[in-house]
Amino acid sequence: MDANELLGRYARGERVFFRVNLREWHLSGTNLSRASFREADMREINLSATYVKGIDLRGADLRGADLRGSYMKAADLRSADLRWADMGGTDISLALYNIQTRFPEGFDPKARLAYAIDPEASLAAAYLALVDFRWGKLTGADLQGAYLHRADLRGCDLSGAKLKDADLTEALWDDMTRFPEGFVVAEAGAYAIAPGANLAAADLRRVRFSGVDLSQANLEEADLSWADLSRANLRGANLKGANLKGANLMGANLTGASLSEAELDLADLRGAMLDETPNGVHP
Repeated sequence: MDANELLGRYARGERVFFRVNLREWHLSGTNLSRASFREADMREINLSATYVKGIDLRGADLRGADLRGSYMKAADLRSADLRWADMGGTDISLALYNIQTRFPEGFDPKARLAYAIDPEASLAAAYLALVDFRWGKLTGADLQGAYLHRADLRGCDLSGAKLKDADLTEALWDDMTRFPEGFVVAEAGAYAIAPGANLAAADLRRVRFSGVDLSQANLEEADLSWADLSRANLRGANLKGANLKGANLMGANLTGASLSEAELDLADLRGAMLDETPNGVHP
């Protein structure tokens, strides 16, 4: 893959580029907002003057990268290695980092208004929409008034966290999520991800549901465009009118599922178990 192919795939709607090698690439001035480059080799990459709001760089190697003037607001920098990177004029406000994140010598992320993520994090009134907190530990975090709209809280330990006035509308949780005693998640407007769940008309764009059990779930008219549903159990699910454009359904169990009027353009159904192949789709 070269830079033109990467930008072309991004323009077509692809956002996940896991463990890619972009070492010494020149992408100055490009728009890669909300793309995921988890654990990518990005040593000495030129990302100067880029628009990369919300970019996922968890575990990425950015040693020696040119990030001058890049707009990295709300980026996820947890466990990223940014040593020797040039971050002059880089906007990392609302970005996330943790104790494993390595910054250039003398660089102060707090002074740049980034959020430190740890079990006792001070995140009152923080903007945390769409953040992936799966299997995280926020056991004593102050999340009062935090905006957690569409955040992924599956498996997250929030026991002991302060959630007063926090906005959890459309956040995702499951039976492994731990909330503080007395917290009524049913009143928070969050989505339970489980067999038989009612997710009709839910906004689930680009969610990571690989291997998830959503058998018998009601997903009628849900927006699952570009979602990762690989190996998901969707047996008997109601997907009538759902938007599955670009969704990864490789190896998914769709037996007994209703796919009438579903949008399946660019969906990947290789290896999926189907009662019959929808018109125009080649698994």
